[in-house]
Amino acid sequence: SPQMNRGIVKQVLSGDSVIIRGQPRGGPPPERQLCLSNVNAPKLARRSNPNVEGSVETRDEPFAWEAREFLRKKLIGKE
Repeated sequence: SPQMNRGIVKQVLSGDSVIIRGQPRGGPPPERQLCLSNVNAPKLARRSNPNVEGSVETRDEPFAWEAREFLRKKLIGKE
């Protein structure tokens, strides 16, 4: 049977991706990124990275900020 892990939602990266913080065990708590399956949320803007060739700056897709905020208000701090 699959193992169930528990954690608290620490951060919402976008409308389809969150960071889960586990229980600390003798050091900083482990973190995992969780991407929601079958959810295609609008992308947030990205800055270009001067260290990566061909990296370009992008703009927010429509409703990207609203999608992230909706998920953040529902999940942040929840187990």
